[in-house]
This record gives sequence, C-alpha cells and structure tokens, in this order.
Amino acid sequence: MKNNYFLTTAISYANGSPHIGHITEAVIADVITRFRTKFLNEKVFFLTGTDEHGVKIKEAAEKSGEDIQSFVDKISDEFKVAWGEMDIDYSRFIRTTDKDHEEKVIEFYKKLHENGYIDKRPYEGLYCVGCEKFYSEEELVEGLCPDHQKPPINYKEENYFFKLSSFEERLIKEIENDDITILPDTKKNEILGKLKKGLEDISVSRKLDWGIKLPFDDSQVAYVWVDALINYLTYGESENIWPANLHIIGKDILWFHTVIWPALLWAAGYVAPKSVYAHGFFTIEGKKISKSLGNVITPSEMITKLGSSDAARFILLSSFSLRNDGDFSWEKIYEKYNNVLANSLGNFASRLAKLSNDSQITNIELPEVDKLEINRLKKYIETQDIFAYCEYLETAMSELNLEFDQQAPWKKEGEGKKQTLLLLITKYLKIVLLFEPIMPNKSKEIISVFVNTEIKPITNPIFLRIIS
Repeated sequence: MKNNYFLTTAISYANGSPHIGHITEAVIADVITRFRTKFLNEKVFFLTGTDEHGVKIKEAAEKSGEDIQSFVDKISDEFKVAWGEMDIDYSRFIRTTDKDHEEKVIEFYKKLHENGYIDKRPYEGLYCVGCEKFYSEEELVEGLCPDHQKPPINYKEENYFFKLSSFEERLIKEIENDDITILPDTKKNEILGKLKKGLEDISVSRKLDWGIKLPFDDSQVAYVWVDALINYLTYGESENIWPANLHIIGKDILWFHTVIWPALLWAAGYVAPKSVYAHGFFTIEGKKISKSLGNVITPSEMITKLGSSDAARFILLSSFSLRNDGDFSWEKIYEKYNNVLANSLGNFASRLAKLSNDSQITNIELPEVDKLEINRLKKYIETQDIFAYCEYLETAMSELNLEFDQQAPWKKEGEGKKQTLLLLITKYLKIVLLFEPIMPNKSKEIISVFVNTEIKPITNPIFLRIIS
C-alpha cells in the first residue's frame, strides 16, 4: 500500500501573466512529486493554483477594462497553459473563486468566531496594496515598501482581528522542536528571532466588494491572505490528507506560512502543516524581473530558445541553488545547456548508440536503479535541494564520459567490445532514470533508443547545441 504525501506551492496572484519567477516553484514541486511517486512508491497529492481576490486584483481588472470575474478567468487560464507547457503534473489546480473553496473559507471563519479568536476593532495602519499586507514603520525602507519601492497607504477601518498574540509561546516551541520544520535553517532562525520580539494581533477582514463575505458580518470580506492560505485546507480535507507534508513558497511570504497560518489552524481546531520550504529569488542579469525593464522571461520563450520543456526545467533548477538568491543571464544559460545537456548527456547518447548499433547489440532491458543511489538522492528531495540533485547527476555523467574515453570501446573488437558497451549502457540508463523527475520526456526518449529489440542510431541530436 502506498503512503500519501501532500505538497503544495503558493498559489499565484492572478493580476498578471506568468513568468519564470512563478513557474520555478511549481517545477520544484513537480520534481519532488515525480521522484516520490517513481522511487519511493508514494501516492503524491500536488496542489497549485491561483489567488483571485483582493484590492490588487480589482485594480488590475479595472485597468484592463474587464469585469473582475472575466479577468481572473483569463489570467488563471494563462497559468494553466504555462503549467502545461512546462509539464507540471499537478493533482489539482485550485482557484480561490472555486465554490468549494469559498465554502471552506466561510466555514473556517465561522470556527474562528465561535472559538472566540476573532473580534471587531478599529484599526489604522500602513498598508501596501502590492503586497496586500500591513507594515510597521521599522519594516519600511526609507518610508517605502521593501518589495515594491512605493509608500504604503494609511489605512483606517473597523475590521475583525485575529488573536495571533495568544499563540506566541506555542509557535516558538513547535518551531524550535521542528514540529513545524522550516527549511533552510537560516529561515528557521530568522522566524524565531522575529517571534521572540513579540506578536501583535492582526486584521483578518476588509470592507471590499470583491472577496468572500464573512458568515457573521456580510459588510466585510475575508482578508485575501487568510482566504489564500485556506486553499491548502480546502483540498487537503476534501482528499482526507490534511495536514500538508510540505508547503513550497517564496521567502517573502514565510511569515504568513510559518506563523500566521499555523496559529489560524490551531484556533480553528486543525493541526499545522509539517514543513515549509522557502526558496530564494533570482534576478535577470543583475536586475529584478520587471515588465517595465523588459526582462520578463515567459515559460514559452524559454522553451522556444532551449528547444524543449525538459531543457527549460533543468536550466531553472540547476543554474544556482534556490536555497539562496541567484542570477540568470542567457550567456550562463546557454553555457550550462551546451556543457551538460548537449555534450555530456546528449552527445554521449549519440556516441554510445552508434557503437552499440554497429556491434549489433540487441534486447537491452531497462535496469533498476540501485537503492543506494535512490537514498543518496532522497536526502536532496527531503530537503528540497534540487540544485544539489542536479549537481549529483551532472557529476555522474562527467564520470561516465571519462570512463567511456578511458575504456575506448571503439578500439576493441568482438565480445570484449560488446561487454564494455553493455556495461556503459547499463550505467547510462541508470543515470537517465534518475534524470526522469527533472526531464520526463527526454529521459523517455533516450530510454526508447536503447531499450528495444535493437538499438537505434540517433539521427537528430537529443539536445541540439545552441550557438548564441
């Protein structure tokens, strides 16, 4: 019987078209899903989707000249198309405008209210519409939102407040004990340091006309962040798989997922998720991804330039460690592509297939990957260090290329040549199988060359060398 494993990405805010900054998180989750399904025999539930309520959505829809529902329908479809282009095999694509989700949000707020964890109070604070969150004076940088570089608005309203402060000690204890695991460790220390400065209660409703109305006060709607967080529970409960094993998120929303979300769940009578992984961000040639700068890279553009979704997936995950921030440039991308994919992996397949075909080697069976190899890579999957996973496979291919040159099967004859080639084929196919979670299509393409009645010569390169 398979074990269940439930992981999620953050849901993407539906106020603009997707770019590679959105897609990377989903690719990480997809690789983890494929590895756990194939090598650990788990039944994986992978949730992703779009966040469709809030002020920012309303403003974007008004700017486009469309009604709000039509606008979010269009943007959500664009994300689904991008996910499909990148071969992201999710279990469900959830939308916060889905009926079952809206019902879950209403039920959740009802529990918070009945359990005495929310009450109505007047509030005035500094609110960034871009982030959909409040900031203290200390959190601003020269009076500006640190992410959007714009001054927040002074927001004054009577809202419902969540008694977050009552969970301070429990949060510290559970995070310190890794009952809620935060990765990487630097982020765990960051959250604990902030928690120990004390917690304040937070506003969890707004007076808006685009959102989910509260069950006990229809003049207010659920705060967009609480609405969005509940999406995980909507799906998790419907499949009877709550709590989530893993939330994969960007580092900018770590506080929401490791402090506010567990506290909300406890207040409503649920258990907290088991772990949260916060990835870093990347820039394009040293600059933040921005439409105004014209440096936005879409998934379809990357696929077109690199020739396949598999190549795009590998480049996104192997160019630098997402445990930190990193920088992309097309020069670096092409160099990585040519060195690893075109040369080390693809050209090796061509050379090996030609020699094997010439030697009339037939009836190759697909080998099983060694348990030891799976366990070595499992540690990278469990810590979400996909960069290290890629490095491991790159090293394995470099060593196999070296062995190929040292063995020089083209210089051998007869049975000795065949045995050398069979050994090289077996080793190569084991590496290719381990590449499969990252490059599902190209891995199958390579396997189909060798695992057949007879080995086929490769007429078109697996990865065509790019001349930039």
